[in-house]
Amino acid sequence: MLWGNIAALRQNNLKRMFGYSSIAQAGYLMIRIAAWGGRGMMSVVFYLFVYLFMNTAAFAIVLIKNGKNTFSEDIDDLNGLVKKSPLIAACTIVLILSLTGIPPTGGFIGKYFLFSAAVERGMIYLAVAGAVNSVISLFNYFRIGRAIFMEEQDPPSGYVRAVILLSTIVILLLGVHPGPLSELAMAFSLN
Repeated sequence: MLWGNIAALRQNNLKRMFGYSSIAQAGYLMIRIAAWGGRGMMSVVFYLFVYLFMNTAAFAIVLIKNGKNTFSEDIDDLNGLVKKSPLIAACTIVLILSLTGIPPTGGFIGKYFLFSAAVERGMIYLAVAGAVNSVISLFNYFRIGRAIFMEEQDPPSGYVRAVILLSTIVILLLGVHPGPLSELAMAFSLN
């Protein structure tokens, strides 16, 4: 977790930043594996499902074209997204809040399940390490949030908008109503 988050801090390239973020996200899953027992695989399955949508939206952001009709490689390529596409800008904010683990997102519920499993098993240091790394990741994602409120930008294509919007809806639904997925994840983990 720490290596992925620290390495992402130095990145201005979105693909690399999200790649290092993926390393950190895998570290969060390792907390649950280290604290095996209790709710079993449910928290891992839940987090992986939420992460599927978080990652899909994150890499869809890379598909947003800047004014030069090229893909957004750098954070600065998202400058001013809020002026051209306020809905996608809002979805991007929800995405980065979810990746960080801020309520009311699915990322928060997923991390809650992972960290509470560590606490249940007496591995409080792992839960604290996860929480500290979530704070570090906030600094990574804050740069994206800051960029979308600056300067001008062309609106993203309809397909990219649809992917980001759908992912955001799932992330928010799982944040405020995690019951059905956690029950499904529990049933899946029992087989």
